[in-house]
Amino acid sequence: MPLKNAYITVKDHKDNFLTHPKCRLINTSKSDVGRIVKVKIDCINKAVRLKSKLMQWTDTDQVLNWFTGLEKQTYSFFKFDVVDFYPSISEKLVIKSLIFAGIYTSVPTEDLSLIKNACKSILYEQGNLWQKKRANNTSSLFDVAQGSFMGAELCELVGLFLLDGLKNIFGLERVGLYRDDGLAVLPNSSGYIVERLKKQTH
Repeated sequence: MPLKNAYITVKDHKDNFLTHPKCRLINTSKSDVGRIVKVKIDCINKAVRLKSKLMQWTDTDQVLNWFTGLEKQTYSFFKFDVVDFYPSISEKLVIKSLIFAGIYTSVPTEDLSLIKNACKSILYEQGNLWQKKRANNTSSLFDVAQGSFMGAELCELVGLFLLDGLKNIFGLERVGLYRDDGLAVLPNSSGYIVERLKKQTH
C-alpha cells in the first residue's frame, strides 16, 4: 500500500455552511487489491440489479426516464438521503449485503476475503499513521474510504441491500436510489400515512 497524505474537501455547497461547516476526508493511501475487488463487486451489483429488478440508478438519465414515465398527478413524491453513507458502512453491514447478493448471484468465499482485505485502511498524514476509531471506542482497520478504488461499488452493493428493505415499504417499482439519494412515489395519501412511511424509512 503506497502511503500518500490524506486531505479534506470542504462541503461549502451546503445551506448551513457558514454556521455549521462540514468537510469530507479523502484517503489517498489505498490498497491495489481494491482494483480487483472493484471489478468483482461491479459484476455482483450488475447481476443483483438485473435479477432483483431493484431500482438502483447509476446515472441521471435513468432517473429522468423513470420520472417522465410516471403519471405524476396520481402520486406524492418522497425524497430522502443516506447520511454519512461511506463512514457508516461496517464490516457487519458488508457481510449482510453480500449474503443478500448471494440470493441472486454466486459470491465465492474467497471474494469475501478479498473484499475484507481491500477494506483494511490506514490514514497517513505527514509521517503519522492513524486507524479508525469506532463508536464503542475500539480501533479497526476496516473502513470504506472515500477515494478508495472500490468504495463506490461497495456503496452500491449496500444500497441494493437497503432497497430490498425499502421495497417492502413503498413497493418494488416505486422506490429508487441514486448513490446516497433516494426517491420514492406513493399514491396521494393523507399526512398521517406519509408520516408513518417517514418513520418506517428512517
